[in-house]
Amino acid sequence: MIGISCEISGAVLVAGDFVFAESKEMAARDMTFPSSGIPERRSQRGAALAFVGVILVATGFLLQLAGYIVDANEWPLALVAAAVVLATFAVGHRLARGWVMDKLHARAVDAFEEARRTAMKARSDALE
Repeated sequence: MIGISCEISGAVLVAGDFVFAESKEMAARDMTFPSSGIPERRSQRGAALAFVGVILVATGFLLQLAGYIVDANEWPLALVAAAVVLATFAVGHRLARGWVMDKLHARAVDAFEEARRTAMKARSDALE
């Protein structure tokens, strides 16, 4: 029960920054710098949520896995679980850096282009 609860909380924290942020906001994070040259505290919100979320997910996973192994009294299951973790991490990492990043980038570009078109239309309408 504790393990699953940690996983749910962690997943919401990890996904929250990306689910609730607009494409334009996410893309602008790497494009803007404060005049002081020092990153603002709020610029680390996404990293902080992801960091805590990952810790909760990992803790939840380990607690849940330990419970299954102890309950089943099957210690070789730990090796299978480790292999599954490594394989899913490798596949997930490759997917995130490939297809998912391409889709998120396209979404951000579309949002910026739409904002630019809207601004140009507003200027054009104001000049008429």
